[in-house]
Amino acid sequence: LQAMTLLVAELDGFASAEQIQAEDAVRLYRFSFSDHRSPLWVAWLHEDQPRGMGDPEPSLEAALPQIASISQVWTIPPESAAEDHPVIGQGSPLRVRLTPSPLFIRE
Repeated sequence: LQAMTLLVAELDGFASAEQIQAEDAVRLYRFSFSDHRSPLWVAWLHEDQPRGMGDPEPSLEAALPQIASISQVWTIPPESAAEDHPVIGQGSPLRVRLTPSPLFIRE
C-alpha cells in the first residue's frame, strides 16, 4: 500500500510513459512530465514465481545503461544502512541493486 501511494504521488501529472528494454528479469519505465519536472525512472526485479512468507526477498545487481545521469534515488521503504543503498556504481552504465520493490531514479 505504501509503495502504491508513493508511486501515484510521484507520477501524478505525467505526460508520457515508456517501457524500456532491460535485462530479462528487470522492469524499467521512464515517465516524462509536461510541467518541466525531470524524468522519473522506475525499476524493479520481476518475480516469475510466488514467494513464501518466510522466503528471503530476491535481489539482482543490474546495469541500467539507459539512464545517463541521476540526481536522486530512493526505494520503499527508504534504505537506512549505507551498505543497503541501491546504487552500486554511478559510472557508465549505472549499476543498482534491484528487488521486487520499486526503485525510483530522478534524472
